[in-house]
Amino acid sequence: RVRMAVSYAVDREGHNELLGSGVTEVADSAWGPESKFYPGDEVTHIGYDPEKAKELVDEYEADTGEEIELTLLTTPNPDNGASMDFIKENLDAVGISADIEKIEQSEFITELIGGSYDIALVRQFGDPDPDVDAVWWFSENADSDLPLNFARNRDPEIDRLLLEARATTDLDT
Repeated sequence: RVRMAVSYAVDREGHNELLGSGVTEVADSAWGPESKFYPGDEVTHIGYDPEKAKELVDEYEADTGEEIELTLLTTPNPDNGASMDFIKENLDAVGISADIEKIEQSEFITELIGGSYDIALVRQFGDPDPDVDAVWWFSENADSDLPLNFARNRDPEIDRLLLEARATTDLDT
C-alpha cells in the first residue's frame, strides 16, 4: 500500500515540467514508445491521484498504528535535489513524511548495494537492448553478496520471461 500510495502521490507530469521543461517524455516503462521493446498496452498506468494516495496512507496507518516516514536518498547534484524536493512536497501533501538525504556518489552506491534506503533516485536502464539490463532484474541478484537488483524485486514470472527471451533471437518473443 505504501508503494502504491507513493505512485499515486507523485505528479509525474508536474515533475516533467519542472525538470524537463515539458520537453521530455514522462516514462511509463524502461523503454519509450519508439522502442521495439516498449510493452505498449501491457503497461499498467498509475496516474496522479493524491486522493487515492491519501486513502491508502490512511488505511495503512489505521491498520499498523504507525505513520509513514521515508528517506529520499540522492546525490548532491542540483537537478537531483530539485527532483527530490518536488517528490517530498508531493508525499508531504498526502501525509507521508519524507526526509531528503544527499550523499556522495561512492556512499550512494554502497547504500544501494546494502539496501539502506526507502526511495533512491537512480538513473539506470539506458541500454536499448533489455538483455543488457537484465542483471538488474533477476531475483537471484536481489539476495547475493553484491545485490545488483537494488530494488530487491523477486518475481519468478519476470525471471521466466527474461530467460525465455534470452533463449531466442525472435524479437517478438
